[in-house]
Amino acid sequence: MRFAIIEVPAMCGDGGHPAAVGPAALTAALGMPATHRVEIPAYGGDQRAASDAVGERVADAVREVVAGDGTPVVFAGSCDVAAHVVAGLGDPDVGVVWIDAHADFNTPETSVTGFWPGMALAQVARAVPEERIALIGLRDLSPPAEAERLERSDIRLGDGALAGVDAERVYVHVDLDALDPSVARAYVDEPVPGGLSEEQLFATIDAIRERFAIAAATVATYVPARDDGATLRAATAAIRRLLAGGSSQSRPMSTETTSIETDQAAREASGAHPYGRYLEEFQVGDVYKHWPAKTVTEADDHLFCLITMNHHPLHINDVYAQASQQGRNVVVGPLVYSLALGMSVSDVSGKAIANLATEELSHPAPVFHGDTLFVESEVLEVKESRSKPDRGTVRVHTRVYNQDGTLVAEFKRVVLVPRRTPGETATGEGNVE
Repeated sequence: MRFAIIEVPAMCGDGGHPAAVGPAALTAALGMPATHRVEIPAYGGDQRAASDAVGERVADAVREVVAGDGTPVVFAGSCDVAAHVVAGLGDPDVGVVWIDAHADFNTPETSVTGFWPGMALAQVARAVPEERIALIGLRDLSPPAEAERLERSDIRLGDGALAGVDAERVYVHVDLDALDPSVARAYVDEPVPGGLSEEQLFATIDAIRERFAIAAATVATYVPARDDGATLRAATAAIRRLLAGGSSQSRPMSTETTSIETDQAAREASGAHPYGRYLEEFQVGDVYKHWPAKTVTEADDHLFCLITMNHHPLHINDVYAQASQQGRNVVVGPLVYSLALGMSVSDVSGKAIANLATEELSHPAPVFHGDTLFVESEVLEVKESRSKPDRGTVRVHTRVYNQDGTLVAEFKRVVLVPRRTPGETATGEGNVE
């Protein structure tokens, strides 16, 4: 199953909302490239109109992924994208598992505030029969008319909700506010006590995977500015469990010995995650969000300075740094570069024959102790060798951001990588020797 991430950087069509940066933060933390980033039109203030304008583009992206035999995974600032994901799937037999603190089952007639995402499941239920919808994590209904609508509906609720869904494939929608505030609080709506624990969410995901095939998934409402790190950790763990499956059950340790496999091709043939890429797998314009992110500690900075014999007091002397322009210790630049380079290896140069060049290294903003670095690399150029048909070069632009989204470093590098299948020796212009 090939999952394709679609980023929707908006909250109900508003690209300026704090939740609009949530999708990119999730993608970066996962270290998985987004195959689509939905372009967000200028927000005119009308939630429904803005939502529909963005939603049409979401549906198109979902259709494109499905047409390529992929499974769409949508990261969005709000739940209003759900009906458009269902529309893009075009599967008349799909079921829905809705994991949310709220029912989102209002209509324009029942809603007091007119908040369009609060009607998201009601919009989904126009395309999916209510008896094929399970609602999990619910604990906040407002106003009473919404509770009455839900009570009259055939939506499956409670412990047996999944068992009541008669479908082979389901669309899984996760609003992060389904988690209890003690686990996660960085989402759009105000936290509501009594939510799912991390273990309960994992158990729900495991139960979904055991019973159904995943047709599509959405994770919504993450607000990085409100996060102390707990919500991102819980969200990425849940997403990985949803995409990869897995059980929390432990297995007994084996006492058997086995041979050690060092050949990359044989290792990957066993089902292991690929490390690096062959030349044919690079596409100009692709952007790889490297995972995991790295928090730079004071110990990291001091040790790196001592190992490399860079004893500048700005990096290792608190008293000196407090009197400096920055007012605190600055992480030494080569450490930032080294971390970014290392974080990119699994996606860019894990199969490289050689690292040929680093170009245009710059540090536009400082990094401080405790900052977390998020790194991405964009493929700029792919060239086959003119003289050796088993290899070629790849040029990438690597960017480093801190937890606030500030660009703190960037550089370009060229790596020599093997081809999966050696081709004919190329002679055209633009190929490397």
